[in-house]
Amino acid sequence: DAARAIASMRDVYDLRRLRAGREINIYLATADVDGETSTWLNGVSFRPDIDRSITVARTHDDGFATRETISQFDSELVRARGSITSSLYVDALAAGATDRIVVELAGVLAYAIDFQRSIREGDEFDILFERFVDEEGDVARTGDILYARYDGRGDPMDFFRFETPDGIVGYYSGDGESAERLLMLTPINGARLSSHFSRARRHPILGYTRRHNGTDFAAPRGTPILASGNGVVERADRFGSFGNYTRLRHANGFQTMYAHQSRFARGIRVGARVTQGQVIGYVGTTGRSTGPHLHYEVHLNGNPVNPMTLDLPTGRSLNADEIPLFEAERDRIIALRDAASSAADEASPQIADAGNGAP
Repeated sequence: DAARAIASMRDVYDLRRLRAGREINIYLATADVDGETSTWLNGVSFRPDIDRSITVARTHDDGFATRETISQFDSELVRARGSITSSLYVDALAAGATDRIVVELAGVLAYAIDFQRSIREGDEFDILFERFVDEEGDVARTGDILYARYDGRGDPMDFFRFETPDGIVGYYSGDGESAERLLMLTPINGARLSSHFSRARRHPILGYTRRHNGTDFAAPRGTPILASGNGVVERADRFGSFGNYTRLRHANGFQTMYAHQSRFARGIRVGARVTQGQVIGYVGTTGRSTGPHLHYEVHLNGNPVNPMTLDLPTGRSLNADEIPLFEAERDRIIALRDAASSAADEASPQIADAGNGAP
């Protein structure tokens, strides 16, 4: 029965794609036959995706038939905004954002904000994002962030989602400047700064004063370490007092170094190419270290520099033909933002227009 049920799914769903942890419903039937209880398979159902369900049912000829159902959701644009009282994560969730939206927001702002030091109580945030609701008004999933604003130290920062005619999606300031930079400010989330870049620092183990060419981030063992920019792995091995150590080569003469890792991520070896934000290793305390942390260095043309004060090149720049298109999209998003309902108020969902008349 199991083999025939699986075979009936072949043209609808490849069970090799089924991930560990996925919930599956198994339907069994029982009957008394000659005084003994017999049990047989009647059907199977599961959801491989939030909007897709697979149902396998026994047929009258003791075969099995598989049916796929695609759920239809309404799209709406909602706005999550508030001020920092605890943390960006906690306060954004309280304003109606989801885990996924907060992670994406961190990605948008990662080049402009140092999440470990720059966020303060009273800072304000504003997010416009898409979400999908079912017939009962329950949120099934979220879509893209269209707009993000953070008002903390210095001037407020506004970023708008824009897709260029050749299909490249990015976030840009109101003036059309890319939110991306060559390197992220911090290559780790959820850490605290434990030691600054310094020309003179008393070493916690050796006991004497020496130069500290990097920045240390204290974090629990196993915390993912991210590549701060696109690059190529120049070194990934054990390296003296640095313990497990990775060095990446980037454009424009930049190199970044990541030390004291517990282990390297899969595929991180000399010559491998990495993308910005890719996990390259995990926090540990290998080498000369007093506790789990990431020692992070940035070198420019072979010389160590302070990663917190770098004026880094921006990402992709919009050309003269793309600027008018971006400005039109920016103005459309502002109008949608101003009309959007609160993400925390699910009682009156607002259907968002996609810009071409389709919901």
